[in-house]
Amino acid sequence: MFWLSTRNEIWALISSPTSGKFYWRVLPNLWYESMPEDDPSITPPPKRYQPARGFGYAWREGGGQASLPLRGDLGWAIDEEAGFEAVLTYYPQGFYAPDCVWMPKSGVYEMTDNAGVRYQFVGAGGQALIVTPTP
Repeated sequence: MFWLSTRNEIWALISSPTSGKFYWRVLPNLWYESMPEDDPSITPPPKRYQPARGFGYAWREGGGQASLPLRGDLGWAIDEEAGFEAVLTYYPQGFYAPDCVWMPKSGVYEMTDNAGVRYQFVGAGGQALIVTPTP
């Protein structure tokens, strides 16, 4: 999961049956400072973690009335959360109709972390992939 602070959104990569590809979901970050960081009634199995704060809220509750929780899609966290700086770039996509009117389509978001790993998010809640840098 990624928290995009400038957008106040949580983006989640969800495993797909296709090797090296993921699905992705975007949820609004509905957690705020006066809320509990986690749910003490939920106990993770050994070597697993309950997501905390905004990730935990999205994992337990979802992103509002129209969005299901991420817990069923993701399972338990395998490590504690860690912050990092990243650059998010949007590449719009679309086509010109025969009458020369631009017809936009869902574009591609590309996030690059400080280690050079690129995460590509295609379409609105579509497919995603991770492109690791070559040494």
